Amino acid sequence: MRILLTAALFALLAGQATAGGVIGFTGRIINAPCTISNDTWLGYAQHPRAYQQAKAQPGSPSCAGVAATRTVQLNRPNIQRQDQGVLTVSYY
Repeated sequence: MRILLTAALFALLAGQATAGGVIGFTGRIINAPCTISNDTWLGYAQHPRAYQQAKAQPGSPSCAGVAATRTVQLNRPNIQRQDQGVLTVSYY
């Protein structure tokens, strides 16, 4: 089953995500997500080629890393506020 993790309303200050937000999931956890920094996920959302290269790397058997993800998206619902958005990571 896939796990949907949503880190909502990250403050993206000067291209850097601050520590904070809300994480939720649906599904069943088979492997816990690997520890990947907010800045790394943000970079993958902003640079799809880097994300595809990271997905091509072998995954870890002990946790669900980038190779176990389906998509990474950054949505900014308020065009006037480029320092906020919703970062969504979908796992298989």
